[in-house]
Order: sequence, then C-alpha cells, then structure tokens
Amino acid sequence: KAELFADSILQLSEENNYTKGIGLGQLNNGLLEQIKSNYNLAINHNEKALAIFTTIKNDTLLAKTYAALGTNYWQKSEYDKAMQYQLKALKINERLNLKNEIAVCYNYISMIYQTKYQLKEAEEFANKSFSIIKNEKPSRSHISTYHNLANIFGMQANYKDALAMDSIGLKLCEQLNIEFNKSMFYDNI
Repeated sequence: KAELFADSILQLSEENNYTKGIGLGQLNNGLLEQIKSNYNLAINHNEKALAIFTTIKNDTLLAKTYAALGTNYWQKSEYDKAMQYQLKALKINERLNLKNEIAVCYNYISMIYQTKYQLKEAEEFANKSFSIIKNEKPSRSHISTYHNLANIFGMQANYKDALAMDSIGLKLCEQLNIEFNKSMFYDNI
C-alpha cells in the first residue's frame, strides 16, 4: 500500500505539474527503497528530490532529503558521505530551530560513529539527542535514540544503563502502540 500511495503522489503531482509534490513523491519512493534495502535506488530517488527542493528553496524538505541520503550512505558503509549529508541536514535544522529534527540528526550522527566503533563520539551525539527528546512529547523518532544509547552502553559493557535505555524504549513502544519496534530492544536483555 505504501508503494501505491507514493507512486500515486508522484503521478498526480506530475500530471498537475506540482513541483513540491513531485519532490515529495521522489523522497517517499526513496524511503520505500531504503526500507527494502535498495540503497542505490533510494539514493537515486533522494537525489531527484534534492534537485527539486533546491530549486524551490524548501529548506525543511532539503534537510529531510539530506538526512535520507546520509542514512542510505550509512547503510552502504560510506561513512564519510553519510556524515557530510547528516551535517548538512543538522545545519539547516539548527538554523530553522527544529528541535525534534535536530535530535534526529544527532542520533544519525551517533549511529555513524557507533558503526565505526568511535564510541566516545557516538555517546556524545546520542546524549545530545537524548537531552532534546527527554523534554519533548514522545514520538516514533525517539525510539531510535533510546535503542542507540542502549547499544552504545552495551558495547561499553555498561549493562545497567543499556538495560535502563531498553526499558524506557520498550515502554515508549507500548505507549505509542508500536509493537514491531519492541523487538529492537531485546538485544541487550
């Protein structure tokens, strides 16, 4: 259904010459390909969205597209490119003062460091994300920060804090009624 929805957005936007909608359709198709682990195809869609959002000067969607590109390059183990895109997204989100999006960028940056086993930097950025989200209304994007912190603590043999983050993450999944995401918190238990 999600693929049909994304294709419909793109088709209707193209038929109506709605540039922003075309960009959103490309971004959505990129996210769908990312979920299916088709990272090169996801990047192709993201780059099309990036060109459109650059042309129409929509900074919020530019930041989302940079973050999507960063995530896809991270999945491909191209960490320098991933970091460049995440930092671009962060810079825009900071300028726009979008706190939740800043927290998301910090978390993505932390994940890049974590994957490279640069745990001090990973923990620093995960904590920056956590310091923002702990004061915000709980949302789906917060789940990843708790999971990331739990993994970082676990990698440092700090099992007490890892389990604490896992417990908070599980409760958040229950609170938001997101059963599927609960599984990610069982790796430290």
